[in-house]
Amino acid sequence: MNRDARLLDASTHWSVNAFLLRDAELLDEWRYAEWAELLTEDFSYRIPVPVTRDDPTQTNYSETAFLVEETRASLDLWFRRHDEGFHKWAWGENPRQRTRRFVSNVRVRANGDAARVSVRANEILSFARQSDPAVLTSCLREDVLERADTDLGWKLAERVVYLDQNVHSIAHMRIIF
Repeated sequence: MNRDARLLDASTHWSVNAFLLRDAELLDEWRYAEWAELLTEDFSYRIPVPVTRDDPTQTNYSETAFLVEETRASLDLWFRRHDEGFHKWAWGENPRQRTRRFVSNVRVRANGDAARVSVRANEILSFARQSDPAVLTSCLREDVLERADTDLGWKLAERVVYLDQNVHSIAHMRIIF
């Protein structure tokens, strides 16, 4: 993402923010079939491995290793765990975890392509399973949204999640940030 690109007008920012709120709502409510409708066909989702480096000029994330690297098609396989006939066999989802996404500090910038915008947002994800205490994980999300003829006016083309922790306390990474 080009951090020097200009921030976009309030109307565009408002429509992007409405899209992100809907995105979080659908994920929090486990409505994956509806959430998948927000994605472009070539959607990609990556969580690079955090690394600790001695050289402060280097990035804090691997450019070649990922904790998660998915496409729309591979995510469809994840979502099958929630289909009525499969749910009782998906032990990791039964009982269902409780998640809540808190998205803030949304910045919307031009992407260089008139049909797309770049979005940076901070997120805190609350994750609780059974009677375990909730785990909070913070991250930076970098999304690319594409203009679309939909109710919200956007589709999600790409999401890269930069986790703040090097060691994770979430039981599994089968969560969409």
